[in-house]
Amino acid sequence: MPQKFLVSLSLILSAVIIVCVVVAINVRDPRSRLLVTEACPKIRWLTYPVWVGVLPEARHLTERLRAAAKSWNEAVGEEVILVDNVDVWLLDILSADYTGMVLVTTTSKRSEVNPSRLAVTRLDVNDATCRVRRGLITVYDHVEITRLTTVLTHELGHVLTLSDEEVNSFSVMFHEIGPFATSILPQDINAVRRSMQ
Repeated sequence: MPQKFLVSLSLILSAVIIVCVVVAINVRDPRSRLLVTEACPKIRWLTYPVWVGVLPEARHLTERLRAAAKSWNEAVGEEVILVDNVDVWLLDILSADYTGMVLVTTTSKRSEVNPSRLAVTRLDVNDATCRVRRGLITVYDHVEITRLTTVLTHELGHVLTLSDEEVNSFSVMFHEIGPFATSILPQDINAVRRSMQ
């Protein structure tokens, strides 16, 4: 009996040590990174707040998108993202000028780069001014409905010019959406504020 108890105790202690090591590794570098290109050391939006338009084929995402935007707005302490509905008759994604906006759409086509990818954000950056002119979020249809708000929160983080490289694995900006990568951390908030300066 004592031997089984000692074995159990040692297993529990080992698990605790592993968890502590993982946490220590993840909080070692608390600074979230801003997106960068070769021409721009830091990318910024032209103005805040960012308007997000939802095209008709993505209308079912609106409620989740509003929830994701609310998460960022509450975390940052000001309205940095506004969600609006865009009428496709008024806005042709291929030709209309939607400067200062992000459009959200869906596709059933799998990503050629990574078939398991849940969504992708593309930002149109002016290399001369390092300002984002507009953006496009594409959500792939195979994303699980239960993960949709987290996925959209992650993508809106990109809209706010956050990178998902070298990010704390507990942050919603971590490159792999998992059971723990669901929170907007203080370092994410600070990075958004830095991008607004």
